[in-house]
Amino acid sequence: MRKDLNEVQQVYGGKSKKSLWAAAAIIIILAGGAYFTRDQWLPAAQLAIESTEVNETISDIKEAVPTEKTSKDTTISDEIVAADDKQEKTEEPKEPAVKQEQTPDTNSSRVTVAASVEPKTESKPEPPKPPPLPTLIIGVVPDYNVAILVDGVEKSPNKKFDIIKGNHEITIIHPDFPILSDQVQTNVDRSIRYNLRDEFYLRDTITFRIGASPSELGDAILEVLFNGHGNKYSADNLPILDLQKLSGKWQIGFNILNARGRRYPGAKVDSAVSFPYGGGPREFIRKGLSTIDFGAAKWHNVESIDILVYWSQD
Repeated sequence: MRKDLNEVQQVYGGKSKKSLWAAAAIIIILAGGAYFTRDQWLPAAQLAIESTEVNETISDIKEAVPTEKTSKDTTISDEIVAADDKQEKTEEPKEPAVKQEQTPDTNSSRVTVAASVEPKTESKPEPPKPPPLPTLIIGVVPDYNVAILVDGVEKSPNKKFDIIKGNHEITIIHPDFPILSDQVQTNVDRSIRYNLRDEFYLRDTITFRIGASPSELGDAILEVLFNGHGNKYSADNLPILDLQKLSGKWQIGFNILNARGRRYPGAKVDSAVSFPYGGGPREFIRKGLSTIDFGAAKWHNVESIDILVYWSQD
């Protein structure tokens, strides 16, 4: 019997302890029962039969135990696999909070997940600032009603302003003096002062005599402008006989106004013509506005200039 137990243990040992102990218990019970009753209840032949039955029982156990264990182990294994599959299905990977890119790892088969990082931009050095421009201040004496033009752009007198380096044309327009033009070089800061009395004190004086055609103005007024400023004359004050100006370049113009100093309705200046005495040229002033240099050489011997203003009314 012990040999049989050892054989059972070798065959089924370590595979299913529960089944092994059950088989051993059955064998011990049968063997004990046969041992204690063999003399009292059974003859010797019966003992042989019982021994045979015990052997058959052991054989049956050997055949039954593997089948039962295999079936049970298979069932348990299937349950474990099913549980693992269920866990894999339920545990889905969560998407990262930031945008990620999967890049293959060249050293292994794993896939590394790297958060996208914006490229770092290098700050470029700021270009050097250009050097400051030179400044210019222009002063004029006298400075009332004066206009200062630098390259055709009007500037305020006695105020500093930036100017590019190089040559520039300065024009000064004053109602009591001829137009003054000058060329200046500005490579550094400069301050220039013009005294118009000193500039023109050697100039000759020209007398202007001005009339209108037709001469009957009615209630209209003739406005005579020199360098943008002038006087107003009614029909009773025409012709003008003694209007004196320094020889030089003047912007001269004429208008027909009403008593309020506004343009007379329907009236306009068509032209004006100069009739110089002393051999000077005859100037034709279109639409009553022109710039004439009365200080030029061709006006050198001229002492007086007659101007006739032609006007019309619709």
